[in-house]
Amino acid sequence: YLLAKVESPKKYNDQVIYPDKLRINQEYVLRRTITLDLRIIFATIFGYDLNLRWIQDAGGKNAD
Repeated sequence: YLLAKVESPKKYNDQVIYPDKLRINQEYVLRRTITLDLRIIFATIFGYDLNLRWIQDAGGKNAD
């Protein structure tokens, strides 16, 4: 849905989405705990927001 709204989906994916995914994955590796894993699982099942700053800062803004 997001890529359908942009002029160049491949370019947007390569320049915006992919770098954010990489940053979020790197942060997860640094912060991983069983508690975080359980929070992610429950948030996925029940559809609530985790309010994790390092995920919300997607786009490279204020990255910790």
